[in-house]
Formats: sequence, C-alpha cells, structure tokens
Amino acid sequence: MDISCSSLIFYLAVSNQWPHLYFAFVLVFLIPFSCFIAFQLFKLINAEICFYKLRRDDALLCNSNEILRLSYVMLRKKLFFDAIQLIESKQSCNDIRIYQLMNALGFIYYSIHQYRLAKFYYIEALKIKNDYIVALQNIAKVYDLTKESCLLKLACESILKYDPENKIARQYLAN
Repeated sequence: MDISCSSLIFYLAVSNQWPHLYFAFVLVFLIPFSCFIAFQLFKLINAEICFYKLRRDDALLCNSNEILRLSYVMLRKKLFFDAIQLIESKQSCNDIRIYQLMNALGFIYYSIHQYRLAKFYYIEALKIKNDYIVALQNIAKVYDLTKESCLLKLACESILKYDPENKIARQYLAN
C-alpha cells in the first residue's frame, strides 16, 4: 500500500487523531521540560532560604561547616568579596578547621582569576595540614594555569604520595 505524507495527514485530520498526537507531544516533550524547570526553581529557592537563614545567624556562626556552606552559597550568587570577608572574619573562632578556610579562600581567589592569591592561600592550607589532598589538587590546577611545570610536577608527586590512585595527578603527569 503506497501511503504518501499528504494522505497520512489527511487520514489523521479525518480520523480525529490530532488530540492524541497533541497529548503524546505534551507527554514526551513538555512534561520533562517543566519538571526540569521546577527542579531548578526548587534548588534556587532552597539556596536562597539557606543563604538568608545562615546570613541571619552570621554573628553566631563559628562552625567551619556552616561557614563553608554559607561561603559556597555566596559563591553561587557571585558574592565573592562577601565570601572573602566572611571567611577572613571567622578565622579566630575556636571550632574551626583553618586549613579548610584557607583552601576556601584560595578557591574564591581562583574563581575570580587571582591566581597569585589563590596559590598563597593553598600554600597556607598546606602549611597547616600538609596531607590535605584537596588543597594539593587545587594548587596543581593553579600551577597548570600559570605554566609552572616544575612546581606542578612536585604537587602531583605529593598528591600521589598520599593518594596513589589519584586520577587528577596522574592526568597532569601524563601531559
């Protein structure tokens, strides 16, 4: 049976199949898209609630996890200098893992392309805790961007000393 495109359209128009096709189109394309949009809105609203709740309790904030959470939310909102000010003001708290805060400061400066300052804070984190893999990986990234290959090799060797299966260090050494 030879069915052309125009005869198929005519058949669908005459047989009242358009509502079924429209419904199938909505199910296949629009519902997943609207679920994606709803999920993104939920994440945005949740981040805003977290930001305002933590910001309200900023004066009482002396827990490194909460400080890092608030600074992460600030980074997502592109409030780089507020995040720097928050972390630098909380370095004197008692219940703080200073090496994580130094790494976070390095990451903030890395995010705004201030690689010299990022390198400084990563080194400060490593002075406090020399086996901190995250800071070692971050400083390796900075050394790669600033084309300091000798220091990059040393950083990668340090990473592999603490974590022999580290993929990032192996990738840098392979290049």
